[in-house]
Amino acid sequence: MGTNRSENNETEMIHTSLGIKERLKFEQELLGPADKYPILRKNGSTCFEEEVKLNGILGVRNYKLRVYLNDEDFNIVPDLVVCESPEPMPVGPDWNGGHNTHTYSRIHGYLRICHWNPVAWRKKYLIYQVFDKGEEWLEEYEKYLATKKLPLQLKEMELTKEEQRAAERQLQQLVITQRRADYEIYRLQLNILNQVWIDIWSTFGITSDILSQNNLALVVPVLTVDDEFKGYFQVINLY
Repeated sequence: MGTNRSENNETEMIHTSLGIKERLKFEQELLGPADKYPILRKNGSTCFEEEVKLNGILGVRNYKLRVYLNDEDFNIVPDLVVCESPEPMPVGPDWNGGHNTHTYSRIHGYLRICHWNPVAWRKKYLIYQVFDKGEEWLEEYEKYLATKKLPLQLKEMELTKEEQRAAERQLQQLVITQRRADYEIYRLQLNILNQVWIDIWSTFGITSDILSQNNLALVVPVLTVDDEFKGYFQVINLY
């Protein structure tokens, strides 16, 4: 499917010691003629593009894929997006980071394809392999356009035991980070609410002195987060 690169199979296992510029030239040579696969710079990142012509259920249709590369480290999985399509690509929760559609959240306004599990990506893998994954995704997407049925019938990438453990660690870290962010947002909301109450008391001229004269306290709930990121409320007096 797509560009025939079978002649390059013997060179798939490249030397990982190549510098960035040398690696880009190496990738370009594997992809095809330089005029067809120029090394581009878009949205602040180095990238390659590939035109894809599909002849399927809906007839002949043209797409363009773009691969954004990390400018410093080829060990970081590149981003693959659909940058041109016959009609606008779909939006909505399923198409902005959905398992059923094998997508991540959009970048630069483009639909981003989940082409490789990040924990399984290695520097030895090549950009033409990423484009091949993108063409597979487009073929399944075309079937979806004809049937409107999800999920896309794409094979899940099998992970080694080590990669599975790495994925679990990443998920745990993501949960902790999300919980921390949720607590910080909640704390900010409480601080705003506390300040609103203080402003209300001040507006009516009820100061801490007047409250204390009447043996009253201005009580404020405060969210405290312990070392395990568990939140609980404490009640404090402002004087």
